Formats: sequence, C-alpha cells, structure tokens
Amino acid sequence: MSAFANLPISRKLIAAFTAVIVVIFASSAIVYDRLLVIEWAKNWRVHTADVLETLQTAMDAMLDQETGVRGYLITADEKFLEPYHRGGNAYTAAIQKIKNLTSYSPAQQSRLDELNELANKWRLGFAERAIALMAKSETREDARALEGSTAGKTAMDLIRAKAHEIDGVERDLLAKRDAVQNQAFATAYMTTILGGAASLIIATLVGVLLTRAIAVPITRMTSAMTTLSKGDTTVEVPGVSRSDEIGAMAAAVQIFKIA
Repeated sequence: MSAFANLPISRKLIAAFTAVIVVIFASSAIVYDRLLVIEWAKNWRVHTADVLETLQTAMDAMLDQETGVRGYLITADEKFLEPYHRGGNAYTAAIQKIKNLTSYSPAQQSRLDELNELANKWRLGFAERAIALMAKSETREDARALEGSTAGKTAMDLIRAKAHEIDGVERDLLAKRDAVQNQAFATAYMTTILGGAASLIIATLVGVLLTRAIAVPITRMTSAMTTLSKGDTTVEVPGVSRSDEIGAMAAAVQIFKIA
C-alpha cells in the first residue's frame, strides 16, 4: 500500500484503470478467438452438410437409374428409360460437385473415384447390356434372365457400400466440427462470465484502493486544514511522509501550521 500511496495521483489512476482494462482486453481477446473458431466450425459444418446432401443426390440418381432399367425390362416400354437417362445426368453432376467440394481431401477423392468406377461398371456391365438385349425381341428373355441374376444387385450393393463409407467419413468430420464448435461456445461463455466477474472484482478492489489512497487522505487533510483555520495548531497534519501530491499538500499545511 505504501508504494502505491507514494505514486503520483495520475499514475495511481493509470495503474488502477490499466488493471481493469487488461482483464477486459484479455477476456475479450479469448472470446474473439473462440468466435473465430465457431465461425470456422460453422462454415465447415455447412460445407460437410453440402457434401452429404450432394452424396444423397448422387445415390438417389443411381436409384432412378436402377428403377428405370427395371421398368424397361418389365414392360419393354422405352418411356421407362427416362428416369435412367435423367438419373445418369444427375449422378454425373452430383459426383463432379462432390469432387469439387472435397478437393482438399485426397482420401475422399480416392473413395469417390472408386464409387464412380463401381457406378460405371454397373452402368456398362449391367444396365447398358440389359437395355441392349431388351431392345431386340429375340434377346428379351436374355435381358430378363440377366435381371434375374445377382449381377445387378451385387454391383449396386457395392455402390451403396462405398457411398456409405464416404458418408461415414463426412459424418465423422461433422461430429468433430460439432465438438470443436461446442467447446468454443463453452469457452466463450465461461470466459465471458469469468471475465465479467474478474472485472467487477478488480474494479471493486481498485475503487477501495483509490478511496484509501486518495479520497480518505484528502478528507483527513481537509479536516486538518479546517481545524487549523480555527486556530488549533495542535492538530496533526496527516500524510506528511508521503511523496505524492497529497504529501506535497501536507508539507505545505505543515509549514502553515508552524508559521
């Protein structure tokens, strides 16, 4: 207390307010950093959701193709090939979009290439072959026999398994980013609460310290000067030993008292 009391009043005020500002700045810096993390996690969560949605679009397109081929094999009506062709175009667009979205991940790029290879094998090895056989009346039974075999189902099961693998990787990333975001939120909330509490405590302590170091000595000095003004020279002048402005005032009053 004595070291603080001997500081000039301007330095006392600077020291007091600096303590409060440091706490506010530190807590604000932490909260700002966590907000950046939250923003980062949110953007990646949106990105991952886009990947998952596009992957689902690709699989829906594969289902459309499968449904179209089956309808054609059952009815021999080419209008049932419309979902097949539409699904093929939608699948190609979806896969290209996913590859663009996951261009930062060599592992996902490799999985997508495998998925695309499996889809092409199904399309060329089963769908196109079945359609070609169905187009000729003399080979329609061969086309239906091909449909009755497990070739198409086996190929489609491999496609679904690979898509499920890609989906699982993205959902793991989504869970990790959710965890990062939740942790950042928790840290930001806690820092806000603790920073506010620390600021309040320090402000209170600073108020008490300034009161004891400045307000109380000035009040005592005023009381001593009032007593001296009434002619009572026996009063003790407080703060004579101080080296701040209050000490200077005390020295002047002491001279007045002796005079």
